[in-house]
Amino acid sequence: YSEPLAKIVATGHEFADGWAEVEVRFDGIGDYNAGLLINVSDVQNGKDAYCGYEVVLNRKGVMLNFCCNDCTTLVKSETGELYGFEWYKVRAEISGSVIAVYLDDEKVIAYDHKERQLKKGGIGVRTVNCNASFRNLRAGYINDVYQIPFTPTNTNAVSGMWDEYHSSDAQPAYALDTVSRVTGIQSQVIENKSEIIFF
Repeated sequence: YSEPLAKIVATGHEFADGWAEVEVRFDGIGDYNAGLLINVSDVQNGKDAYCGYEVVLNRKGVMLNFCCNDCTTLVKSETGELYGFEWYKVRAEISGSVIAVYLDDEKVIAYDHKERQLKKGGIGVRTVNCNASFRNLRAGYINDVYQIPFTPTNTNAVSGMWDEYHSSDAQPAYALDTVSRVTGIQSQVIENKSEIIFF
């Protein structure tokens, strides 16, 4: 998944105590600001329209923010410069009021948020004014581990740049072309019964 200004929250994975992790890659050179959301609730449209914790990777290291329609930095860890085009694994663990943050399996933050108001919430990812990619989103709680795929809510979509329109008798299927790639590796195939159209 990649998007310059967005948040995505997984459905069906809410917990109080547990952990979440994801791999993050910055797909450019410039200011970096992307990472993991945990204990997320009250999600609405808008950049900061949610309540939860945000583990942010930036050029200098890692920050832990508390957000509830506005974000406040709780603690920073300047771990050294992070670079573009490299994958970093970030992990957050919550146990009671204590939040531990790991960067590439090294603990970089341990914070006791005694004022913690959030009792249960989901997980997700977020970017702010940067291009970032995410993979391997996982969560662990109640003695189980879950691999959470990045799947679109509109299963008919291939590209976020297109909207689906078709006649009522059409039976469309959309996919990336993995055989001939007429115009490049992101060539899209739109299939309607026996007709195949390349874009």
